Amino acid sequence: MAKPIKDLTGQVFGKLTAVEIAGRSEKGSILWLCNCECGNTYTVASAYLVRGSTKSCGCYRGGHGLSGTKLYQVYNNILTRLNNPNHPQYKDYGGRGISICDEWAKPGEGMVNFYNWAVNNGYKEGLTIDREDVNGDYSPENCRWVTMKDQCDNRRSTRRITYKGETKSAKAWSLSLGGSSDLVIGRLKLGWSEEEAVSTPIGATISKERCITYNGETLTLSQWSARLGGSPSLVASRLLNDMPEEDAVSWPKGKHYRKK
Repeated sequence: MAKPIKDLTGQVFGKLTAVEIAGRSEKGSILWLCNCECGNTYTVASAYLVRGSTKSCGCYRGGHGLSGTKLYQVYNNILTRLNNPNHPQYKDYGGRGISICDEWAKPGEGMVNFYNWAVNNGYKEGLTIDREDVNGDYSPENCRWVTMKDQCDNRRSTRRITYKGETKSAKAWSLSLGGSSDLVIGRLKLGWSEEEAVSTPIGATISKERCITYNGETLTLSQWSARLGGSPSLVASRLLNDMPEEDAVSWPKGKHYRKK
C-alpha cells in the first residue's frame, strides 16, 4: 500500500510557506511549491522542508540548506572551473570565455535555481551535466543531464559531421549506418569526403578517390601513401590530423613531424 502524502499546505518552514504540490522528482520525492517571505516562489522536496534543512529560497547566505548534496558539489565544480585560473580545467572553461547564466550565478539564490532546474529536468544519481553546445554557457537552455558515454560523444575533440541539417559525432553516424563505431573515421582516413562517409551504405564503394598534386605530379592518396612506404591510409590519416597537403605527401614515414 502506497504511503499517504502528508499535506503541508499552509505550513510554515522558516521563511517558507507551502502552497501546493508541484509534482515529483526523478526519484519520486514529493515537490512543494512554496512562497518565501522575500516574495520569491520556488519548488523544494518535502523532505527538506520537514527536516528543516531548507528554510528559504536562498535569499540569505547559507539559507538554501543544500550544501551537503551532490548537486551542490556539481554546482560548485562548475563555478570553480569557470572562475578559478588555478583549476586544471580552467583553460577549457573560463579561459575560453564560457560563463554561467545570471539565474544560476546569484549568490545563494543561484544554487536554489540550479537545484530546482536539475530536479525538474531529468537529474538522477549517475548522470552528469552536459552543455549541448560545447562553446555555449551554462544555462537551462543549453544544459542537460546525460550519461558519461553521451558526454564523451559531445566533447570538443570528438569529430562532428553535419549532413542534411543533422549534426552527429562520427561514431553516431557510424552506428546509424549499421557499422562499427569507427566506420566513418576509417572512411575519412581513406580520403572519403564527409558526405560520402556518412551517407554511403555499408558495402558500397566510392568511384573517385581524392587526389593531390605535388611538385607537378598528381596521385591518389593511396598512391602517395605507397610512395612513402606506408599503409593505403597513411596520407589520409595525416590530413585528418590537420597536416598540410604538401607535408602529408612528402614527409618521410616514421620521421618525427615538425610543422614547417
